[in-house]
Amino acid sequence: MIYAVFKASWNPGQARQARGGICGTAFFIDQQTALTANHVLNSAVFTTPISGFSQCRYWLLGRNGSVVDCTSATLVDHNEIDTTVLKFAAAIPKATAMSLSAETISPGLAVSNQGYAKRRWNVKLRPVGSDVVLDSFDLRPCIFAGYGTVMDCSVKTIAGRDINLNNIKVLKMSCGGLKGMSGGPLVVQGTTRVVGLMSFGLPPDAPQKHTLFAISADEIIRRL
Repeated sequence: MIYAVFKASWNPGQARQARGGICGTAFFIDQQTALTANHVLNSAVFTTPISGFSQCRYWLLGRNGSVVDCTSATLVDHNEIDTTVLKFAAAIPKATAMSLSAETISPGLAVSNQGYAKRRWNVKLRPVGSDVVLDSFDLRPCIFAGYGTVMDCSVKTIAGRDINLNNIKVLKMSCGGLKGMSGGPLVVQGTTRVVGLMSFGLPPDAPQKHTLFAISADEIIRRL
């Protein structure tokens, strides 16, 4: 199952004015380990609320209604491959793991990606003292899936505002997508084999991308 990464920021005593939104996408590779893109969630932003607020929290929201509070997660940053590992102290009930695959990728391989675009969302937060609780949510307007083929598998060096890659293997997809899908899995169509982690798209600052790129799964496997 693919999760939306949701962040809320608030001030104690003013939790009804909490602000939040979908930051990106995540998925589990075992019941205690999830992956997302480093520019979506990293150690620096994990405890940094948006401007004007003093508290923040992240959740992983599943389309089956499951909620994973990330407060107790330990983050491991791999910004060199735009990947963050979330390690949970205990197994997450109902978390369905996907398998990273180090298989050789050739152009023409049929692949798909799923994620949560930064469209209109419906999340209800409830104040509890100085804290907030996530009561309910509806991700249906945000769900997006892309289908295409791998156009290219090559080593790239990229220097950008959020992403910096140095000689990292990257997969280029034939289809586009929407902002917010970063961190989701790139899978071989008809399987649950993850061959990449969605990272960036072109044009870089546009909400709709005509070309998508994923970090090759073998780059992640070597660092786990």
